[in-house]
Amino acid sequence: MLQILAITTNSLPKAVLRKDLENSPKLIRRVKSKDNANLRNSTGNKNKPISKIGTRDRIPSSNSSVSRSTRKAAVDHEARAKILESRVFELEAKLEIMTKKLSRADELVTIIFPKILEKKEQQCKNIEETSLEKVAFLTSQAALEKAINAEQISMLQKDHEKSAAALNSRIVEQSKNLSEFSDALNKSKQVQKELKSEIDERDSIIANFPKRLEKIASENEKKISEEVERRLKPFVEAKSLAESMKFENEEKAKQNKILREKNNRIVLENEKFREEIEKLSKFMHIAEDRSEMIENIKTDNRKLKIEVETTRQRLSEVEAEKNLLNCSLDEEKFRAETGHRRLSTSFISNHECSTLDETVFHSFNDDSTNV
Repeated sequence: MLQILAITTNSLPKAVLRKDLENSPKLIRRVKSKDNANLRNSTGNKNKPISKIGTRDRIPSSNSSVSRSTRKAAVDHEARAKILESRVFELEAKLEIMTKKLSRADELVTIIFPKILEKKEQQCKNIEETSLEKVAFLTSQAALEKAINAEQISMLQKDHEKSAAALNSRIVEQSKNLSEFSDALNKSKQVQKELKSEIDERDSIIANFPKRLEKIASENEKKISEEVERRLKPFVEAKSLAESMKFENEEKAKQNKILREKNNRIVLENEKFREEIEKLSKFMHIAEDRSEMIENIKTDNRKLKIEVETTRQRLSEVEAEKNLLNCSLDEEKFRAETGHRRLSTSFISNHECSTLDETVFHSFNDDSTNV
């Protein structure tokens, strides 16, 4: 029975054993006492010595081999009984330990566990109260947020309606502006055509301008050389002055070269202007549907006008420099001549120089006006 109880206690779970042992500690003690008594009685009966009378009665005298076998069996039985007694004592000690443990478990179950459960219940109640408070606070916040969001949504709807009305008005204005821009584009195209025609004419004039300048310079040089020769024939003593005048003529020829280089630069700038005009025409073909290019075209047209005006100013400056050079030559020649002639001759030379300068100036002005 004890072995069966030990096997069942080892096989069953602890929670089931605790409940069963709490309900039946008295039965275990009763079973323990009865089993111990039966085991002692059985072992006592087995360990009793066999009387000779009993052996003679039971075992016949003729069969000695049977008596020997029975004696061996009795010895084996006694050894087994001793082993069983030792096991019984061990099991009793284990049962005592188990009863102590069960009593401790009873104390834990009856005293400590209820307190722990009460504490846990209080903690759960507190947690539930705090969670309920949090839920109430969150619900109130959610309600407030919903109200605020509803107000914000209404405000946003109003703003959206206002913005939609403003956008519609802007769309109408932009449609009007587009029509105006289309008109402006057409006008700008016409202006560009006119400017192209003017620029082509000016390019042709500018291309022919250096040739005219060369002709005028050559004519002026011829006239100057003729007049110098005519005026310097009666003067043998003025060879040094003539050499100085040649030096000055060389310097002025250098200046004429510089002016020619300036003219070449102007021609190159005009070629650049042509390239820019071609680029602008390409951009116009590409950006006909874009309104932003109109302002760029206007600015480019303004730049072109400014550049044309700058070219005019440069040409006028070149003409002025040319006139100044001619006047300076005439003045220096006049000074050279007045130092060696009489007053009458100086007056005649001054008058001739003035008439020559006037003719040259008028011819140059005529050429510039044609340009």
